[in-house]
Amino acid sequence: RAEIAMMHQDGLVAPGEPVRILSLAAGSARGVIGVIKELKDLGFPTKVFLIDTDPEALSYASRFAAENGVVDEISVAVEDVINFRTVIRTFKPDIVEMMGLTDYMSDELAIKLFRMIRIALKPDGFFFTSNVQQNSERYFLKHVVNWDMIYRTKEQLAELFVKAGFPSPKV
Repeated sequence: RAEIAMMHQDGLVAPGEPVRILSLAAGSARGVIGVIKELKDLGFPTKVFLIDTDPEALSYASRFAAENGVVDEISVAVEDVINFRTVIRTFKPDIVEMMGLTDYMSDELAIKLFRMIRIALKPDGFFFTSNVQQNSERYFLKHVVNWDMIYRTKEQLAELFVKAGFPSPKV
């Protein structure tokens, strides 16, 4: 909650202006919608754009947002993440959130997407992402579920950020 207030005090967004969140590969967006509800309950306006290729996941997200009283705060688009440029023409995000997608991308594609995100973000914006690391489930995921994921160390992920033009992240 203190971090949310700091976003206003530090100039990320002006008081009374919505925090603009872009969620790429949003899926059901349960976590994002939970944050939106908390922000709304605290009196912080938000505008959120959810992008995913799965219409069923976005339909679920819309129902979940309605159940939590934040349906007016979200917009959705069934779209490939790489094509999100159409959204950012009118929606300049303060925060971009994308969890788990780079686990399926080559370094080259991840760098391309990270560059697009860097350009889309407001100057003092935040980009939150994640990457799976080596774990004991790898064999099962590859040979049983047929999920051939890309496992990167935090240093390798940081290198992709730098190649995309972001400042070097703390690892």
